[in-house]
Amino acid sequence: MRKFILQSALFVLVCLILLICFHLTIQNLRNDYLKLPENVNKVFLGNSTFEYGINDSRIPNAINFAQNAEPIDITYAKIKLLQKYNNSIDTIFVELDDINLYNDRFASVLSNSIYFDAYDKADWQANLQMYELSRFFSFFAHAYDVIKVRPIVENHFKSHNIECLGVGGYQDLFRNKLDEDIMRFHSETASAKKTKLVPTGVDYYFTKIVDFCAHKNLTIIFLNTPKHKTAWADTTYREYWSEKFPSIRFIDCTQMNLPDSCFADREHLNYRGARLFSDYLTKTLRDE
Repeated sequence: MRKFILQSALFVLVCLILLICFHLTIQNLRNDYLKLPENVNKVFLGNSTFEYGINDSRIPNAINFAQNAEPIDITYAKIKLLQKYNNSIDTIFVELDDINLYNDRFASVLSNSIYFDAYDKADWQANLQMYELSRFFSFFAHAYDVIKVRPIVENHFKSHNIECLGVGGYQDLFRNKLDEDIMRFHSETASAKKTKLVPTGVDYYFTKIVDFCAHKNLTIIFLNTPKHKTAWADTTYREYWSEKFPSIRFIDCTQMNLPDSCFADREHLNYRGARLFSDYLTKTLRDE
């Protein structure tokens, strides 16, 4: 029995050592992807509205690192990691609208070991207190999935950029679901109205992002993409901004008037809308 226990303990120890070595290898490979070209000084971070709505190829010296369904705690991790490896970054654009303001969910597809070292002890303690255990553990559950590790390893031996990490970057959206989405919206007679109570975790990480940018002398600008006019009533984000961060610049483009042909659905621009909006951003930033 004693021999079995010792052998089991040794087996666990070997597995743990192998996991640590594997993790450190992935982290070292990750660091190479995070190094952006020296001319990049602007980064756009948010969820799918940014991923599909901001064509960074049309915005000089910019990179779009947004990802579908990305919650604000992942955005925080990305900001810290990008700043660590890129001294040229001086401006961070962070999505602020009713979509990400109430998004404290965490899909397993977002779990990734590359974020682990971006959180400090206080962050991990806060995560345990603010989130349900199921969400906390889902952060680790699929962190080393083959689908996440494979592109990091494979692309490392090729010409690669930050998008090859597989956790963000602009994508053309060819969806054509606006009419269907509007019909669904009008048919929801008993739709639940959003509460004004912002999830604790979301508020915590928005504050952490603002404080981190101030500490690192980074300019943070809140931004959102145009929404279809049927979504213009979702404006709790403006109250949150004016109450919490009135000194932070906010480029609110929700009610930017674009034709229906520019929308994939009520909340997302398609590739045509992304081109128009990105050109507008370029002109806005150039004229400052």
